[in-house]
Amino acid sequence: MKHSVFIDANVFLDYLLQRPANAEYAKQLLYLAAQKLIHAYTSSSNLINIIYFLEKAKVPKADIVATLADLVSIVSVISPGNETFLSAIELDFSDLEDAIQYATALEEESVAYFITENVADFANSLPALRVLNSRRFLEEIYRMEE
Repeated sequence: MKHSVFIDANVFLDYLLQRPANAEYAKQLLYLAAQKLIHAYTSSSNLINIIYFLEKAKVPKADIVATLADLVSIVSVISPGNETFLSAIELDFSDLEDAIQYATALEEESVAYFITENVADFANSLPALRVLNSRRFLEEIYRMEE
């Protein structure tokens, strides 16, 4: 069974910036997406956040452009619209940006997992869309396939 996931910006950044705690898990997750073993989604605003952090890390523009081209070849990009923002406001999240990302993921009916390294920020998530970090997601899907 192919899992559909929404990947938060911090997971991409863990891989792209080689953040020690989670870079390997992020790499495995993106590999699964590249191999079409999972269907991965992210939002256009996550891509904008990724650009911001790569620029801040002094990554050359040509490398950022190549990175974005690679990312959009393995993930489906969904954009939050008016209804998404209105739905996000109704969610009981302390961080509005997180609420918008979560509401964006909820709009794609096939998405069953929201993958983020900031799981604690999503304490008020809904049962319909589970929030896991990349390590936990990988453990669960590999356990399911055994």
